[in-house]
Amino acid sequence: YAMLIFLFQAAVYMLLLRSLVDFGSPYNPLKVPAVASVELRMAQVLALVIAVASAVDIMVAMNNLLRPPDAIVVLDTPMDSHRHSPRHIPGGDGSTTTASGSTGSGPPTIPVGFRFMLGNVLRLIEGYFAVATTFILIVQAPNVIELFINFAALDFIVNIDNLAFSLAEHGMVNDNIQFAAKYVDGLGLEYLENPLTSRRSRKRRNACASAASVDRAG
Repeated sequence: YAMLIFLFQAAVYMLLLRSLVDFGSPYNPLKVPAVASVELRMAQVLALVIAVASAVDIMVAMNNLLRPPDAIVVLDTPMDSHRHSPRHIPGGDGSTTTASGSTGSGPPTIPVGFRFMLGNVLRLIEGYFAVATTFILIVQAPNVIELFINFAALDFIVNIDNLAFSLAEHGMVNDNIQFAAKYVDGLGLEYLENPLTSRRSRKRRNACASAASVDRAG
């Protein structure tokens, strides 16, 4: 289901890019107007800032790929006694193994695998599609009104995946996909140690130890 939604969204973006870009023109393939008013240029700058700041898919996917979590935490498990057993899903048997493999009292965890990384790669591709399409629509706008109309219309395409997930979670597709969507909605990410914060904490501890040794020597 998720792959179908990604392919549908990617197909929409490719059709838009095919219509927006003139591949036969070596001088102006993006069809940028030669003359634009000051108001339009200011609106384009603001729209570009909004587009970059709202590229959440790129930011989240890059963070998950460059700094992957140590484990995926099962915070909430949906139960359906008629169709699913809690032992048929990861972490549904009541186990509480942590990311390091030891047994603890916290919520159950599952290791970060190929599907997690693939999902973030696809999310990153979709985010780049959205930013590229938004950029071309912004620079092609002939006036301020059409600029923001196109900008608002593209927001619907950007949120197709969120809409599909919401439909699945509310049971608008089928029961199995609804259960899977609720299960995914109850997952969290576990970071056992942040390299940046751990490095700062080690420096802080070393500085405190040095100060304490100086005090004892004095």
